[in-house]
Amino acid sequence: MADSNVIADNGIGIFLEAGEQNVFRNNRIVGNDVAVEIFSSTDKNIFTNNSFEDNRSPLFLVGKRTGTVWEEGGVGNFWGGYEGFDLDADGIGDVPYHIQNIFDFIESRHPALRLFLESPASQALAAATKTFPIFDISAERDEHPRMQSLDFSLEHPSAPMTNSWPEIFSALSVIVVSVVLLRKRYRY
Repeated sequence: MADSNVIADNGIGIFLEAGEQNVFRNNRIVGNDVAVEIFSSTDKNIFTNNSFEDNRSPLFLVGKRTGTVWEEGGVGNFWGGYEGFDLDADGIGDVPYHIQNIFDFIESRHPALRLFLESPASQALAAATKTFPIFDISAERDEHPRMQSLDFSLEHPSAPMTNSWPEIFSALSVIVVSVVLLRKRYRY
């Protein structure tokens, strides 16, 4: 079980191949290239009450579907790209979140297309797929997406506060000396 972790700034945040019965709960998956790469050989994995934020792609699925469950007991995950609504104000989105868009699906078959991930063409393709959902690209969806991100501090509550002025002064001193030396070098 992976509980209360921060998985940040990686190429792939979570990688699952042939993994079974893993539980991912209360984790923040933030700023990764791909939040979760999962193979169709995985089964009975559970993702619940996690926050997927600022990842370039939420899911890279190898295959068409997995036995992964994206919610448990009516509680799903927070997805930074979720554009649904919460009319009853219970904190759970009223519309399921389709985790993989058409561009992610195409890119999983042609990895060289990753270069165009943030391009206007990929954004237009994603918007067209939302407007006209005629492609059944993936069965992966969160039936009960959360409307709010997890809120937990990265600092330990009993950790003493340290004065960082000496470190800041040292860093600024190094920068100033470097600039002076570079200016002297290129002056002649």
